[in-house]
Amino acid sequence: MRPALPWMITCLFLTSMCAPLPAFAQGPDEARACFDRGISLYERGEFEKAVSEFERAYALRPSFKILYNLALAATELGRYAEAVRAYSRYLDQGSASLEPERIAWVNNELERLKALTAYVIVEGGAKDAILIIDNVEEARLPLAEPLLVDMGRHTIVVEHLQNRTLERVVRLASQETLRLDLRTETAPEPDPAPTTYETATPARVKRLPVWPFAVSTGLAVASAGGLVAFDFATRSAYDKAKSSPQETSHVQDFEKYQRAEWVMLGATAACGITAVVLAFFTRFGQRVEATAVLLPSGAAVMMSRSF
Repeated sequence: MRPALPWMITCLFLTSMCAPLPAFAQGPDEARACFDRGISLYERGEFEKAVSEFERAYALRPSFKILYNLALAATELGRYAEAVRAYSRYLDQGSASLEPERIAWVNNELERLKALTAYVIVEGGAKDAILIIDNVEEARLPLAEPLLVDMGRHTIVVEHLQNRTLERVVRLASQETLRLDLRTETAPEPDPAPTTYETATPARVKRLPVWPFAVSTGLAVASAGGLVAFDFATRSAYDKAKSSPQETSHVQDFEKYQRAEWVMLGATAACGITAVVLAFFTRFGQRVEATAVLLPSGAAVMMSRSF
């Protein structure tokens, strides 16, 4: 039965570490520092980081006692296959130094964890092909023995010379053995090249030069100015004719200025409309900014258009 508090087991292990060990006999060093960080991280519940520290410590100074802590952290992460491998190496390397009670507890834990694992067997395939499970490189072919994995869903890839010769998604039950024979498995089809379509280049709209628009705009502004001037003259002549009806010259001036005002109004409208139309067919670079056409009422028509 698994203890309710794994940290108690860790404390027991720390007590056993008080005896001199060849792996750490020289006092504080990098391996010891990694191991101590792993213990601290485990106690804080940061099991992923603890696994990294224990693996580093074991690589620097192999000691079977580190494997015990590594197995505890892997179990907390739900990586049962990794925990089984660590516990198995722990017993293989340290059974001669372990107490019977500890050996019995580890064996019971191994039985419990093995029920949560499955096996993968790969036959055939090129030598040194890489077996990748869930984006992690697990082994190189050929496999010396069935590969222990966690039960559940996995993405299995066999890669050789950067080419995938096998890619499968499987779901494994407890103690199930998946056998992959690369001699009969077909390589995945490469992704088809993207289909390219010829796109017709849109016809370029022929643009008029700028000067017709500039001339028509200038004429519209000039005629609008004349319209305003004749409007004032017409009003002045009207006031004079109204105040002195006996003076026929004032009436004649009023009629003359009024006719001129109507001519200027027509010219302003014609030039303004022409400028607006030419604006749609004239290239100004990237943008037509603003054009103002004065009307007799004093209003302004503003236009801004992208080309």
